[in-house]
Amino acid sequence: GAGKTVALRAALSELDSSRHSVIYMSNPTIGVRGMYVGIVSALGGAPRFHLAALISQTAELLEAEAQERGKKVVLAIDEAHLLSGEQLEALRLLMNAELDSVSPFALILAGQPMLRRRLRLGTFAALDQRIALR
Repeated sequence: GAGKTVALRAALSELDSSRHSVIYMSNPTIGVRGMYVGIVSALGGAPRFHLAALISQTAELLEAEAQERGKKVVLAIDEAHLLSGEQLEALRLLMNAELDSVSPFALILAGQPMLRRRLRLGTFAALDQRIALR
């Protein structure tokens, strides 16, 4: 294709590892649970079994990375046009986990043009509003 994966990996490699924790997901077709498990595992946690516990564990680990280790998590999802609606909603909820409106992580979605069109749908408007760069 257009070199999205190469560009994404190049950009991620430029991040200062003392200030950023990079989580790279190359295959988003793992479902909501798989996405949470991937984040928790990347942050050194042992994923909890029940989904509700796994969701709160994910939010806690993302927050701890910033508060305790002083690092911003950068979650980069390649082939993001393959994300399900449920996964997009889960990402939105994770970004909005804290009431202070500061997202506990930076999200990079790299995908085909259909992703942009999909995010503009009313269903995903709240997530689309959080996108600073296209």
